[in-house]
Amino acid sequence: MDWPQATFASKIEVKDGAIDVTREVDTGLQTIRFKPPGVITCDLRLNTPKIASVPAMMKAKKATIE
Repeated sequence: MDWPQATFASKIEVKDGAIDVTREVDTGLQTIRFKPPGVITCDLRLNTPKIASVPAMMKAKKATIE
């Protein structure tokens, strides 16, 4: 397809119609900029899960599903 690619992305930003992808390499961080369309693969650091608090879990447990 001849599209640009950025692999192992740890941060993705869209600015001025271009995509900035930051990735970790052996020598530090590398930033790649390209215009869409493109292919991006993600690293585990891109998504940090949000863990619900105990009171929020108890409240959800009592909620009714319609």
